[in-house]
Amino acid sequence: MTEKSCNTCWHGQACEACYLADLSEWTPEMLASPHRGETLRDRFAMAALTGLLANTTFTDAVIARETDDPPGYVSASAYAIADAMLAEREKGK
Repeated sequence: MTEKSCNTCWHGQACEACYLADLSEWTPEMLASPHRGETLRDRFAMAALTGLLANTTFTDAVIARETDDPPGYVSASAYAIADAMLAEREKGK
């Protein structure tokens, strides 16, 4: 990858995802995000994930579940919270 300043992201540095991606398949929501490809749902999930991982009661419960895929369980939980946040947001419109 050649060094190139990214004009589409908040960081303004070389960003392979931003300038090498085929944008023809991207939705208007994805193109409008601060970092192409990141949706509001993703941002809500990231916020939820931060809270979930900071909560030792939650992480201990995940470990105790002895699930085959702890990261998948945590990710699914974060997106479930994000979906609930989006649903609640729609109620207010």
